[in-house]
Amino acid sequence: VMEETEATEITPAPLSLKPDRTVVFIGETGAGNSTCANSLAKQALFATDNYPAVETKSAGSCTVSLCSEGIQYSVKIVDTIGIEDSDISSDEVLISLAKACCECRDGISALFFVIGKRFTKSQADAFDMLWRILFGPEVVPFITVVRTHFRLFDDATAVRKDISTLRTQEGHPKRILSKVG
Repeated sequence: VMEETEATEITPAPLSLKPDRTVVFIGETGAGNSTCANSLAKQALFATDNYPAVETKSAGSCTVSLCSEGIQYSVKIVDTIGIEDSDISSDEVLISLAKACCECRDGISALFFVIGKRFTKSQADAFDMLWRILFGPEVVPFITVVRTHFRLFDDATAVRKDISTLRTQEGHPKRILSKVG
């Protein structure tokens, strides 16, 4: 179970009042939100399903210092509760997501919408809720859809084919991908 985590407990943040970047991971329970967040941080900050009973049950955040092309950045990573968590009511999920929004009051640099093996109607509905209710339409340009559980991720041809299929497939995938470009 993730709890709110102070940046100083994880890694010293650069001397600044707010992070240079804020990134948010949102998706269904088990899609790999926490794993993706840990990959970005390059360390295990958020509990993952390496142990079957572990799932993120509340929003958590931490600030890490990352270096890209010789430039040091302070990055606040927000890991949210899984959407469609069977152990928690829809109202509790919404409250937790709203609390995660408070973590982003200084703005969002990126919102990663994490999906697992396939798009579902509940994911499409959650996506609509994100940009219509929680964050507003101005967040759409900052959304990146991340697909996990895709076994051919290292095959460029298979990845291009999968993306093309998702973009042209009628229904939920097209509904989401048409908004994010």
